[in-house]
Amino acid sequence: MCIAEPGVVLAVVDGMARVSIRGLVRDVPLTVVDALGVVVSPGDIVLVHTGLAVAVLTPEEAAERVSFLQQGAVP
Repeated sequence: MCIAEPGVVLAVVDGMARVSIRGLVRDVPLTVVDALGVVVSPGDIVLVHTGLAVAVLTPEEAAERVSFLQQGAVP
C-alpha cells in the first residue's frame, strides 16, 4: 500500500523540490503540480505520493493528515 505524506519544501531547483518528510530529506519531482500550473516555493507543504509531489496543502490540511497517520490508522 502506498501512503501519501505531507512534507515541507526546503528548496526548489530545476523542477525538483528538496522536501523534509518526518525528518527525512529527499528530492521529489514536481512534475504533477507543475502540470496543474501550481507554483511550489520553499516553506510550502506538499503531499508526496509514490515519490512525486501531487498537491500543495494548507497547514490545516497537512495537520489533519499527520494526525490521521499518528493515530495508527495506517501501519
